[in-house]
Amino acid sequence: MEVDHIERIADSGHPLEESNPKTLCADCHNEKTVAENSARDPVPNVTLTDYLDLES
Repeated sequence: MEVDHIERIADSGHPLEESNPKTLCADCHNEKTVAENSARDPVPNVTLTDYLDLES
């Protein structure tokens, strides 16, 4: 099982918000990620540290 963010971090989903993560099997997580990334703008090159610094 893998942790997935229901709302992508790139789409303003908070990585640590309790209601945002869910578990998916690796295959389902990969399929969801591919579908999300192909349907939207490319994922920005932002690390978790960068994201958390932006929140300050």
